[in-house]
This record gives sequence, C-alpha cells and structure tokens, in this order.
Amino acid sequence: MFVFTHQNLMNGIFDHAIARRNGNQYFLVLSRVYGLAPYREISHLNVSTPQSSTPLPLSNEGRPCIWLDCSTDRSDFIPLQNPSIVTALLNAQPKPIIKLCGLTRRISPPTGTDRYSKSEEIEVEKVELLLSEDELVHSCYYCGELEMDGSEHFERIGGKGYNSTYGCAECMSTPWISRAVFEVAKCWDNKQ
Repeated sequence: MFVFTHQNLMNGIFDHAIARRNGNQYFLVLSRVYGLAPYREISHLNVSTPQSSTPLPLSNEGRPCIWLDCSTDRSDFIPLQNPSIVTALLNAQPKPIIKLCGLTRRISPPTGTDRYSKSEEIEVEKVELLLSEDELVHSCYYCGELEMDGSEHFERIGGKGYNSTYGCAECMSTPWISRAVFEVAKCWDNKQ
C-alpha cells in the first residue's frame, strides 16, 4: 500500500491511500484507523462511473483512467482546505497519485450519490492513476473490509492486475461452502 499526504488533505496530519472496491470504484481513504473516526473513506473518486466488474480503460502505461468526480467536491461538508481534490492528488507527497489526461467533461450528479449532494453540473477531469495494483488498498471481496497500513496483506483470490479480487484473513478462514453461497448470492443480485 502506498501511503501519502498533502497539506490540503486534513491539514496534512493524517496518512492517506487509494482503495479500489467492487471492480472499478476508487476511494481516497485513511491508511489506518485514527482514534474514534467512524470510517476510513474520505471521498469516492469516481462517483459517476457505474459500479461494474468491467475493467476501466487503461493508459498507454497500463494504468486505469477515471473521470475524477469526487463526492467531496459536491459536498457542503468538505474535509479539504481547497475544495478541489485534484490539487492534493497531483501534489501528494512523496509522489503524485494522478496525472491529468487533458480531457474534461461536464456531468450532472448521479441520483443519490450522497446526502449533501449539490445538484448543479460540474466539470470533471479525466486522470490516470499512477499507482500500481500492489500500491492500492485492497478490499475484501466478501465483507468489504479494507487493508490497513502495517497490517497483513489480503490474499489474492482471483483476477489479474487491476481486476484482482482479495479476501481478508477472517473471511478466508470461514468454510469454503459459506464463501461459495455468498458468491452465488452476489451473482444472483447482479443479474436482478
């Protein structure tokens, strides 16, 4: 997991990372649990991208490209000194997290993205994520738990590259039949 910070992200006090969930959804997260924080997710980075196991387009270097449509950029409560997360990710330390692709578009907010959602159209940038799959925070396929900085890495259970899936130690220790039933239920839900 690649851990970074920037002065515009919560005053540069906390370490952050990028997580991938449900195939193609990217999040800015705290790299570990801090005190009484009820959750680690800070911002959904590509809100307007439909959740899918379909791979995102890749750059010439083989890294995913997303439309950077952040939930925090639409929020009335923004944990950033600068309302644009683009600046923080471009100038993160010790290295940049994204590279601009030079494309922008105007989008309307997807319905129900978050309870503080502003309704006006916004302009979003297409960006290339500069992190390898191994530098991302992995999410458990079964329970959704996120890896933490300094903890044991999740086991790769399928896929390849940016389409890999992972299982946490707790879920992987459950009987295989329980995981198989979960898999069938998840496939059934996706077809409904």
